[in-house]
Amino acid sequence: MLPRSAQMERAILAEVVSRIERLMGRLTNTQYDIGGTFRVKSLGKLYSLQLDCVDEAFNSDVYLDLLNIEGQIHWYTISEVVHWGWLVDSSYPYST
Repeated sequence: MLPRSAQMERAILAEVVSRIERLMGRLTNTQYDIGGTFRVKSLGKLYSLQLDCVDEAFNSDVYLDLLNIEGQIHWYTISEVVHWGWLVDSSYPYST
């Protein structure tokens, strides 16, 4: 079934990417990742590997590219990861 609108497709993609991230988190020990770039102590004893914005942007790009190749994206055009900010101009580097 094709999504009837861009808004519907966005909601579906958010759910699909979330499910992929949960699955991959269990496989790669990133399941306790939270926003930020620091290691997270979880459950009092286990350490989860922490993802930064570069990791998150790369992973999301791969997931969306794969969905697009499979013909699952209809309302959007997938573009490349975008980076901005430089430490030399006092802005923190970021990727999305």
